[in-house]
Amino acid sequence: MNSATNKLWSVLSIVVVLLLFYFLAVRIGVVCALYGFNPDCCWLLRTGQIICDTGRLPEQDPFSYALAFARQQGDPQPYIIYQWLSEVIFFRAYLLFNLVQLAALAAVIYALSFVVIPLRSCLRFDVARPWLFGLVILEGLTSNLRNFIRPEVFTYLMTALLLSILQSLRLKYADGTHTHIGWRTIGACIVLLVLSCNIHITFIVHLLILFWYSLAFLAEDLVRKKDLSAVTKTVLLGTFLSTVATLINPYGIRLWLSVPSILYSPLAPNVVEMQELSMPLVVTDVLYFPYIALLIMTYLSIILYPMLKPEEGRLNLRSPLRLSSFLLIVICSVFGFHRIRYTVIGSMFIVFELTNLLASKQVAIEKRKGEFFWNKKYSLVALEIAIAIFACFGAYYAASKTNQLAIPTARRDFNPPFQGIKYLLKNYDGGRLFADHEVSDMCELYLQKCSIFQDTRYDGYDKIITSDYVRLLMAEAHWKEVLNGYKIEWVFAMKNQPIARALPSIPGWKIVYEDPVSVIFHKI
Repeated sequence: MNSATNKLWSVLSIVVVLLLFYFLAVRIGVVCALYGFNPDCCWLLRTGQIICDTGRLPEQDPFSYALAFARQQGDPQPYIIYQWLSEVIFFRAYLLFNLVQLAALAAVIYALSFVVIPLRSCLRFDVARPWLFGLVILEGLTSNLRNFIRPEVFTYLMTALLLSILQSLRLKYADGTHTHIGWRTIGACIVLLVLSCNIHITFIVHLLILFWYSLAFLAEDLVRKKDLSAVTKTVLLGTFLSTVATLINPYGIRLWLSVPSILYSPLAPNVVEMQELSMPLVVTDVLYFPYIALLIMTYLSIILYPMLKPEEGRLNLRSPLRLSSFLLIVICSVFGFHRIRYTVIGSMFIVFELTNLLASKQVAIEKRKGEFFWNKKYSLVALEIAIAIFACFGAYYAASKTNQLAIPTARRDFNPPFQGIKYLLKNYDGGRLFADHEVSDMCELYLQKCSIFQDTRYDGYDKIITSDYVRLLMAEAHWKEVLNGYKIEWVFAMKNQPIARALPSIPGWKIVYEDPVSVIFHKI
């Protein structure tokens, strides 16, 4: 081919890649608008409102009378609002924006986390562009599994930023000219960890990755039999100071002590997102296809590395830095199947670490002849701005096609009973109310004097309370005694729930509202 033909093919390939990224951004925006407002948004917003109105964090649960009852019986449940900052941010944004704008804002954050930051960071390595674009696109599609407007949106953003910082340190280490401790890098890590420990309990993941990299850089220096490099000192200091900085939260060391009970709640296996990624789900649910494709592409790249790069020979795993990337890929793959919730964040780790592992040169690349787009600073800025715009467009487009954009949004398995909520707004007097988890979430947001049994904060309830909840909802053995024991005055049930069919036969209970979706009982 002559130079004109080569240039034409280059232009066409760039156009195709741009279109793929734009369609990906639109897809992210569409999913955020259609599925972003899950029931968890209700108690997140209501807790944020309480914090903003009172100017302090509540010391006891403001919603559940079951927790208050357990406390009276000598079984207090620890109450730590480990994501208070994100709740405040959500509530302030809720007051400032409408729901479409909130969905668009979330879409932009997801696009930054799963497309823009990984792309900009990994393009610094000498890797095949089509290969990298494929990884990023599959990672972006995998994010659709968790495009929810909840604290994890900030977790993903901070994870991407932290991985980008650590990846830049790998480049500095390979370059060998970095002779001073990077205090700005350390400061950035500290700021990220202070924000992270107040936004969500997954700050522990950010600390773990810092510890992991500290060991990898330290081992690399030991293998090379040289003194600690400036980069290693930077990572070690950053890890230590960031760990100390996580004590800058309203609970201090109590937050750390609560991590095991929150992450390993006995009720976690009952939550769908905390269950294993089963083979039937992988085969039947198309949302998981991109993740499986990402894993296939990842391990094929590792296996075929000697064939694709014969000049480099075998993959060098004797380097601790490269070995650490390989091990992280394996760990993330395992955890992605072990817990559905870890699938999305695992895909982000895989893209960064696979690039680290397979890069031909562990140094920043120079501009190469003929690459008139990807290595130009302003080309990337224009691309990133366009991705953000297209993500917003996707959210607005999806919202325009939706009959009712509300919190929570309807799903195939859940039709929010808004008409029943409207009835309670006029007639509910603040008595003890029983409803399923998701309806209880709605009551917390829309009823200012709400007293519910149990909501979707599953890590906050013990097995006894959850057992009583199931017994009531399913109208199982001794459910009447449980109903009376908790002195419940209102029951808000969906028509297909057993308690809705069983309660009319109990003396003293009256149907005060009914529609095709829900029924509300009140104790006379």
